[in-house]
Amino acid sequence: IVSKYELKSASNISSFPLINNENIATGLLNSGEFRVLAENMDRFSGLNNEEYVEKFFEAGQFESLALNIYRFHGIDHTNIANRFMEVGQIETLADNLEFFYGLDFSIADTLMKNGFKIEVAEDLRSFRGVNYSELASQLLDENESGVLAECLSSFSGLDNNIALSLIKNSYGGPVIKSWSTFPGLD
Repeated sequence: IVSKYELKSASNISSFPLINNENIATGLLNSGEFRVLAENMDRFSGLNNEEYVEKFFEAGQFESLALNIYRFHGIDHTNIANRFMEVGQIETLADNLEFFYGLDFSIADTLMKNGFKIEVAEDLRSFRGVNYSELASQLLDENESGVLAECLSSFSGLDNNIALSLIKNSYGGPVIKSWSTFPGLD
C-alpha cells in the first residue's frame, strides 16, 4: 500500500533517492492516477518504460499516454503510434502528434488517408524523412491548397511552382507571410 505522501511525491521523486520508484509508480496506477504518473514519468528512474506504456494501453489511458509520450524515454514512437492506430485511437494520435518524435513517414501517410491532413501538416517535425516538396505537391494535387497554405510554416525548401500554385488558388497572403519557405522565390 502506498501512502498519500508517496502519491503526492511523484513530482518530487528525484529528491528522494531511497524511495522505491517501482512502488510509487505501481501505487499511482493502482489508485487510477495514470495522468499523474504520465506527467512525471521522466522523473522516475529504473522503470521499464515499455512495460508502463503497455499498462496505459491496457487501462485505456490513451490521452494521458499521448500527451506525455515524450516523457517515456527510450521507446520507439513509431511502434507506439502504430499501436494507437491498431486499437482504434487514430484521432487521439492525430490530435497529439506534437508530443511524438522520430515517427516514420508511413504514419503520416496513414493519418492523411484517414482525413488527418491538417494535423500532419501542422506537425511535420514529428516525422523523419519528410520530403516537403513532394508532400506540398501531393496536397495541391488533392485540392488541399488550404491545408498547405495554413501550414506553410511547417514546410521548408519549397520551389516557385508551389508558390505560384498557391497564389493561383488565392493563397498569396500565406505565401508572402512564409516567404522563407520558398528559398528561390523572386
